[in-house]
Amino acid sequence: MAKCFLAFQGYDIGDIKPIPAYMDEWREKTVILRGIHAAEHMVISDYSLSVDERIEKAHRYLESGGEGPHREYFLLLSERYIKYKPIQKQLVKEIDELMEIDFKK
Repeated sequence: MAKCFLAFQGYDIGDIKPIPAYMDEWREKTVILRGIHAAEHMVISDYSLSVDERIEKAHRYLESGGEGPHREYFLLLSERYIKYKPIQKQLVKEIDELMEIDFKK
């Protein structure tokens, strides 16, 4: 669509290039990171807690079975939070490294 729009404006952007493979890894890691933030906002809802206390709160939410109209989503967020919160710093580092690949080109 963008190529058609630009062609109409008189621009030729050349052939469409495939998205680099490392962008799939970037997307997967950023989705995990957004899930961590979503869980902290929607399930944990208390930024004054330590990381261990936040993870414990997510465990309690899972054990309770959740409640409300977004119950299944919040259970999923809690499950992933428990899995990925401990490695959040590593995920951010890996995302930064992937972005460096693109900037070096």
